[in-house]
This record gives sequence, structure tokens and C-alpha cells, in this order.
Amino acid sequence: MDNPIMAIRKEIGLTMPELAIRSGTPKTSLWHIEKGTKRDINRTLLVYFFDNGYDVGQVVKDYDNYLKEIKIA
Repeated sequence: MDNPIMAIRKEIGLTMPELAIRSGTPKTSLWHIEKGTKRDINRTLLVYFFDNGYDVGQVVKDYDNYLKEIKIA
């Protein structure tokens, strides 16, 4: 399974710095989320996804499953 946060970013067509700026998420936090080394997704990032039509409940669930798969959770 690929990191769902990275997949959404690529689907939207943004670079990591662009998503960080648009969502108000610190670049370092976004980097850790995409690397799977950060357990929680920043609220500002979830709000940005919601505002762009994503089901944030599903995003969180998919990210949790991703972390379990790579043994971080």
C-alpha cells in the first residue's frame, strides 16, 4: 500500500512545498507524514483535503492502515 497522503497530493497535482503552503501545514510535518514517521495527520491538512472534496474519515483510516502495514502504528 502506498502512503495515502502522498497519493492525494499527487492526485491534486501539487508538490510537497505547494501542499504545505496551501494547507498551512509545516513542511517538516508534511515530510514526516509522507515518510510515515508521524502518527497523526495535522488538522490543517485534513481541513484542506475536506475542502477539496475528500472524505477525511476515510483518509485517516487509510493512513492508519498504511502505518500498520509499515509497522509504525
